[in-house]
Amino acid sequence: MRVTKVTPFGKRKSKVFLAEGFAFVLYKEELCQWGIAEEEELGDEVFKRICREVLFPRAKEKALSLLEVQARTCCQIKERLLREGYPPAVTEQVAAFLTEYRLTDDLAFAAAYAKGLSEQIKKPQWDTYEIKNSDADLGKYLAQQYQSLSDEMEQAGISDQMSQVLKDSFEPFIDKFLDALDTKIDHNRERVANKPWQAGLIRTEYINRNEVYRAFAMFQ
Repeated sequence: MRVTKVTPFGKRKSKVFLAEGFAFVLYKEELCQWGIAEEEELGDEVFKRICREVLFPRAKEKALSLLEVQARTCCQIKERLLREGYPPAVTEQVAAFLTEYRLTDDLAFAAAYAKGLSEQIKKPQWDTYEIKNSDADLGKYLAQQYQSLSDEMEQAGISDQMSQVLKDSFEPFIDKFLDALDTKIDHNRERVANKPWQAGLIRTEYINRNEVYRAFAMFQ
């Protein structure tokens, strides 16, 4: 294999291209260590050693650091590693390692998703003080969340079975989310009971669930 081109990749790294196309990314000092230069031959055994001794350990460490930040699927990990210049063969090795030790799977994605919904129910981020003529905007907001979930699952490569389970869980989430908002409105009603002068200034009417669900269905 002949090295056809070596180009800068950031401040400290370089992309290495072979006749077959892009090969991998190495630190500049590693190019000298492995004798890599334009128009020089790169033996098959040297290429395999670079993948085995340098790129695989580095890619595995990168994958583990990504998982420390948040749960991800194998598909997401592989896409990230490919973007950072790791060869497809190395990304597949890393994916196999993660799968073997069950570090990434659909359940990890589902757990992260469930945690996010649970946090929304505990601290619902929606204005329950302003008096509104309609709750259709709330239905639209929830429809946007549902669409965002669908997009994330597609990008993450979640199985069809798990995707359907997560989608089916969204409607019960809506009910609990609206319950949480009504609880906040209960607090408004208590304030008005204690301070009648606030009547007409803050919301005391419960969420109109029919309007929410109509808008949710319309904007999906």
